[in-house]
Amino acid sequence: MFLIRKRLVWGGLSMNRWTTDEIKLLKELYPVTSKQEILNKMNRSWASIENKARLLGISRKAKNKFFNEFYFDNIDTQEKAYWLGLIYSDGHVNQKYVCLSLKSDDGQHIINFAKDIKYKGSIYLNRDNNNYTSVEIRLSGEHITNIMQNRYCLKSGKTFTVKMPFDFISEDLLVHFIRGYFDGDGSISKRSNNSWRVAIIGNKEFLEELQNYIISKINISQTKIYRASRKRDDLFTFEIGGSFKTYLFLEWLYKNANRKLERKYLKYLQMKEEFEHLHRNYKGVKL
Repeated sequence: MFLIRKRLVWGGLSMNRWTTDEIKLLKELYPVTSKQEILNKMNRSWASIENKARLLGISRKAKNKFFNEFYFDNIDTQEKAYWLGLIYSDGHVNQKYVCLSLKSDDGQHIINFAKDIKYKGSIYLNRDNNNYTSVEIRLSGEHITNIMQNRYCLKSGKTFTVKMPFDFISEDLLVHFIRGYFDGDGSISKRSNNSWRVAIIGNKEFLEELQNYIISKINISQTKIYRASRKRDDLFTFEIGGSFKTYLFLEWLYKNANRKLERKYLKYLQMKEEFEHLHRNYKGVKL
């Protein structure tokens, strides 16, 4: 079970003398609990907490990690490939942490991720000034941030610089990476003429590599990659239009998938049902 916490911003931290109960709680939490969870449970600054722990001779157990920090070192399962793809699209990486945040309706997906990486910390429910709520998990640690930044080239502004990770993911797992990316920056929609389409956004080089790979796997023709917005020249859209091509792509994307965003998967099932009902004589496609 994971603890969903609302993010709190302390207006003023207590500078009072430490109480017996605070010291007892510090001794219990400091060696084995994440920094964020300690801050949430104690009305003290981190500097104050570290200083008191030092005076009491309490140290943090470095060997006790709050998640599997080596999870992404070797992408050898579809789960790892999928989550890496989702971080490529919806994650945030800097020198201190790796953050994955989804809208609150998709909160269960964050919990699924936490289970896969054996995360033991808190999961946060955030609300911004526009009343938009999201669920967030943060992974702190030098090792995982180094892996994400140096191996996978995920840094601030990554949307505009990422490339397909052909060098790090085997051929049989690339579809799962693509599904993860699609669940973050892809969409399934129905046009006014009742035909279906999928669209994926990203930088132009990434989308060209992605399009070429998809064309090599399923029978669709090359389509134009166009600007996602007239106001920006660094963000593009790759679109697969028409119900038949959309059906081919989604059948390939979701085949044998054990990690997927439920909301989009249900959209795929709706599309699949409509397509197969309208084309009853269609015998399917071998993927």
